[in-house]
Amino acid sequence: MRKLKFHESRLLRKTNFLQYEETTTEKDHKIISMYQIENREQLIIYKRILSMVKDITISLASLSKRNGLNNSENTSNNSTYESKYNSTYESTYDSTYDPKSNEQKKVDILIKIFTDKLYKHGLIRKNNLKDAANLKMTDICERRITTLLKRQNFAESIKDAVKLIKQGHILIGNKPVRNIDVLVTNGMENFIKWKDSSKHKKCIDKFNDNYDEYEN
Repeated sequence: MRKLKFHESRLLRKTNFLQYEETTTEKDHKIISMYQIENREQLIIYKRILSMVKDITISLASLSKRNGLNNSENTSNNSTYESKYNSTYESTYDSTYDPKSNEQKKVDILIKIFTDKLYKHGLIRKNNLKDAANLKMTDICERRITTLLKRQNFAESIKDAVKLIKQGHILIGNKPVRNIDVLVTNGMENFIKWKDSSKHKKCIDKFNDNYDEYEN
């Protein structure tokens, strides 16, 4: 390989072809180690999700502010907004005036759809833009199947949970799970269970005196 010419080296002086740019920070390595993320491309996907959520949150918050709404409050609480508009327009309009225009209602609907989606996926705890704005990488990682297995005492550690999934011991509903990067929604969290033929399930059933030799 020839030596780079002066102008070539100047153009490429800020480019490092030997270092992976997405997972070089100490924080990224800590998350990868903590949650046993084997494919670092998955971390890039999580970053993109975070970026999209932040962008949408900022856009909806600006629309809310433009229409006189408080983006830090729960958008499902219509009485809060009505009281604000009633106090503002009380002296100008009669009691039959609807304080919410069509545009404001549309903004509320968009915010509710967005926050409901995040809530159903377990990424936020309350249906409001404030929680969406505070979404972190760890919030996404906490919805990984491996993390939930540890939380629900299927495994003592996330590392053990990875082994259980790869060995085919875990089901979500009636479907076997072999992908450790699966994100589990709130609705499916209670359907995580052992595979019937799993040796771990048999050991647990024997310990709890629920094992039936004829059925197994």
